[in-house]
This record gives sequence, structure tokens and C-alpha cells, in this order.
Amino acid sequence: MKIAILVDESENIVSFNESGILKLYEMDENGWRCIREVQFKPDLNMNLTEVRRYIYMTASQLDDCKSLVTRKTVGIFNAIFEEELGLKVWTVAGSSSLEALNQIKEEGKSQTEHHSTETESDPKDETPFTAIDNTGDGIYRVNMVKIQKKNNSLTSKDILLPCLKERKFRELEIICLHPPKWFDSVLETLNLEFKAEELKDGLCLLSVYPKTTKVEN
Repeated sequence: MKIAILVDESENIVSFNESGILKLYEMDENGWRCIREVQFKPDLNMNLTEVRRYIYMTASQLDDCKSLVTRKTVGIFNAIFEEELGLKVWTVAGSSSLEALNQIKEEGKSQTEHHSTETESDPKDETPFTAIDNTGDGIYRVNMVKIQKKNNSLTSKDILLPCLKERKFRELEIICLHPPKWFDSVLETLNLEFKAEELKDGLCLLSVYPKTTKVEN
């Protein structure tokens, strides 16, 4: 098991918007040991494309690590690490590295055991529709980037599936970093289709329609 922790020079856990060191730990028969250190110094003036490139470069040095610990969430960083790269971002405040490692290990085990008993009808799938804006005439809009910035525990499926399955819409506009990997297969099952448009700020606008509705170019 490998876990990366973002810390400063005093070994305090810090956030993605702070400079620090990503320490990659591995558990073996003797306990946790640091096997790599990766400098983490993001430029907060970077645009979205530059942020994505920097995160991909950083993640490439973390081997097959699937868990990353930080002090608090920073929306764009969390979204790219989790949605695009498949790393689970954990937020831990006020703990030493060793305490955080053991905490994440136990929480990860607990979530795995709980997940094995979940079904699609579990409460987590019942995301309130208050996050979906009704713009009128059957058109709805959801900004996944803003939602995940406020609550990094929500995945794209948590946010979108309830609406896609239950809400009757003529068009659903989704602002995100990229189309979710599961989108094509799920939309096909639900008899929906979409078109994607890149926005000026580097974000993506997905427009989802029932297949019976003609999409105007």
C-alpha cells in the first residue's frame, strides 16, 4: 500500500495551494517508510491547462499510489487528481504523518468493506437536486467544478446520476473539466446523447439531450 502526503519543511500537512513536498510512503512488514520525495510548488497564476499539465507531471512520479493526503481541499487540484487520475484525495488536519497514514489506511479499509455492500439505490446516490439550476423551459445547468470545490467527497456520478436517471429535462448543461469516463456507456443505457464544447477558461461544457430531441448545431 502506498500513500502520498503533502507536507512542508516542518512535516506539517499542507494544502494544494501551498508549496511543499509530496512524500510517498509504502507499507511493508516493518511499517511505513518514505520511498520518494517529490517537490510540489504550484504557481497559483497558472491557467487550467498549465495546472493540469503540472498535476499530471507530479502524479507521474508517484508510481501506482492511489491515495494522497492534504490539509484541505482546493477544487481544481482535487478534481484533476480524482476525476482524471483516479487518486483518492484525503483531507487531514492537525495530524502527524504517521497518524495520517494509519488513519487513511483504516478509513480506506472501512470504505472498501462498506462499498462491497452498496447498491445504486444507496443514500449516497440520492444527491439533492438543489445543486442543479433550473434555467427554465426544461433546461437545467450544473457546475461540477464549483460543487466539487465545496464538497470534494462527491464524484461526478454522485452529482449527475440522480439527475440523469430521475429528472425529466429537455437539455442538461454540465460545466466540468472533461467528460466523465463513464459518460458514454451510461448515456447510451439511458437513451441520452451529448455534445461537448471547450470554453475559453479551459473548462468543458457538456450539453445532454434525450435522443428523441434534435440537437441544433
